Amino acid sequence: LKTRLPPQLVILTYAHFHDERNTFGRAYRRATVMNMAPQMRGTPFPYAKLAKANSATVGRRPAAYFGLPILRNSALPTFVDAAFDGLDDRYTRSHDVSQALVLEFSRICNQHGIELVVAGLTQEPATWNMMAFCLRHGIRRVDISFDYENPDYMNLPHDETHPSPAGHLIYAGRLAAFLENEGRVKPAPATAATNVSLLGIREIGLSK
Repeated sequence: LKTRLPPQLVILTYAHFHDERNTFGRAYRRATVMNMAPQMRGTPFPYAKLAKANSATVGRRPAAYFGLPILRNSALPTFVDAAFDGLDDRYTRSHDVSQALVLEFSRICNQHGIELVVAGLTQEPATWNMMAFCLRHGIRRVDISFDYENPDYMNLPHDETHPSPAGHLIYAGRLAAFLENEGRVKPAPATAATNVSLLGIREIGLSK
């Protein structure tokens, strides 16, 4: 925003797993470190925490994790380690941090005349809570979620956490319908760069 013109619209997506990612919490740190190349361990990762008046401050934390001994070889240390994950989440108040970050996004967008929409991705309590939070604070929101338990919408059997092309079509279709109903999009010419009609969604372009 310091060097370029502000966008007309910002769409901020939210799902429950963003909470621990925003705080770089213990469980997410463990998963990150155990799956990264050894030479990458210790790399600073961005994270946020609550400050005074429940605002969020952002810093960097090394990608380091120190679990209990024999964590990979015994069920009991793994169970205890997972219990510490829950305590860490409560201590860092990761969901509250996500809410504070959304408020900061809203403040910056309002300051620069940018329209903000928060889109909920998952059907579970944290996302519903975030949608209610946005409603209370006058932030535009839309629920574009679908049932993650439906195998047709997930990249099974090799990927249990990310949507399949069919799942992404649902996201795109519901978001496009919302934006069109809000007057934020209009039909685009066939030569437009954003052409997803072959995927079953009509062509759209941002209205001026």
